[in-house]
Amino acid sequence: MTEEHESECGTPGAMHAFQEMIHILEKADSLQAIQRFYAEEAVVFENGVMAFAGREAILDAEKKALAAQPRAPTWKKRSGAFDPLTATSLIEWRIRFCDADGHLLRLDQVSVQRWHQGLVIEERLYDFGLVDEGLAEKAPS
Repeated sequence: MTEEHESECGTPGAMHAFQEMIHILEKADSLQAIQRFYAEEAVVFENGVMAFAGREAILDAEKKALAAQPRAPTWKKRSGAFDPLTATSLIEWRIRFCDADGHLLRLDQVSVQRWHQGLVIEERLYDFGLVDEGLAEKAPS
């Protein structure tokens, strides 16, 4: 890969950023991940529909989602890949969070991200079912 191609695709910096972002999310700090790894002009699509345009809008939506939950969600990467030729990543997440009634919910989600110069410029999220795992104190971790 030529130096010019690496710069254009955002690698190897994007691959390192991808791995670091996963680490931060698995520590339940989604706000830091957005602030550090999303471009100012990033766009997010949810199940094929544009949901947010711009890092500030993405941050605001995440802050509102976190405020509605009694505790921070947990993120577990089930699988992931990064294509250095296209600077595209794919992550299969298992996300657990509590609703206002104290029920633990599980969301399986796939995230496809396009990177440029170490930052996410586009993310497409695909949800695969929301499962109520019961009251949080009795549910599996």
